[in-house]
Amino acid sequence: MKDKWENLGKKLAVLGGILALISTLFGGFFWMDSRYASSSELNKVKQRLEYKIIDDQQKSIQDRIWKMEDRFLGKFMPPDVNDEHRKLQEENTRLKNKLTEMEKQGAQ
Repeated sequence: MKDKWENLGKKLAVLGGILALISTLFGGFFWMDSRYASSSELNKVKQRLEYKIIDDQQKSIQDRIWKMEDRFLGKFMPPDVNDEHRKLQEENTRLKNKLTEMEKQGAQ
């Protein structure tokens, strides 16, 4: 009778150890999963950062265009300044189109 209880005690100890090991593994997995960002979250952050960078560039270019127009308002614009103004307008249009495309894809 004593052997039966000792044997049962050993089996329960092994079962308890296995349950503790499984619990530790699951806990470690969920801790790692919550600690580090998933690839989909990183892609969203990357898209938002790219959108923000392009938006800042577009705003900077628009400010430069307005400063040129204010400076030469109603006056003759020298050819080199006129070329720069034209290039800035083209770049501004290109960036606006890119931002619109990114908004359609949901990058904002």
